[in-house]
This record gives sequence, structure tokens and C-alpha cells, in this order.
Amino acid sequence: MVSWSIFSLLPLTLVLWIAAAVVAGNFGPQSALIGPLVVAGIFTILAGLIGLIGILPLVGPRGRVFAGQRGHKDNVVELFHVHPAFVTAVQQVQLARAQSANLAQVP
Repeated sequence: MVSWSIFSLLPLTLVLWIAAAVVAGNFGPQSALIGPLVVAGIFTILAGLIGLIGILPLVGPRGRVFAGQRGHKDNVVELFHVHPAFVTAVQQVQLARAQSANLAQVP
């Protein structure tokens, strides 16, 4: 939800500036609506950029990729800010995979 609200500010800026251009074209450059529309557009672009740079990295899942270890084909990925249900599901899958691998090795 946070990412959608931040990303929606950037197109809203274009809508406000296009509205200011339309108002200027129809009512002349001295119209009282042009200033507030342009200022609102500047405010939304600044709020959107601050949200993209400052808020969005703090919200939502993130990860870090480590170099592959010797003897393994894949890189190790460490995930942050994930839902606890996702963590539980991944642990269950890993446990089931480890148990099936142990059963396959027993003669």
C-alpha cells in the first residue's frame, strides 16, 4: 500500500501540471488557478521523490545476494522484512526437503 501511494504521486504531478497548462490556455496566464496547481505539482513531485528515496527502502521485503559457496551451484540470498508466514512456509519446505534427502540416502 505504501509503495502504491508513493508511486501514485509521480503521475499526479503530471496531471496537475497538465491541468495548469490547460487552465492557462483557456483562461489566460493570469488565472488564479495556475499558481496553486503548479505549487501542488511541485509539492507532489518532492513528496514522491522523498518517498522513493527515504521511505520505500524501509518498507517491504529486501534482500542481499552473497557469492556462491564452493560446492554449491546457487548464490545464497538473505531476505529482510518478510512476513512471518512466509518464513514459516520456507522453513517447512526446507525441513521437508532435508528429510526427503535423508530418507533417500538411507540404504
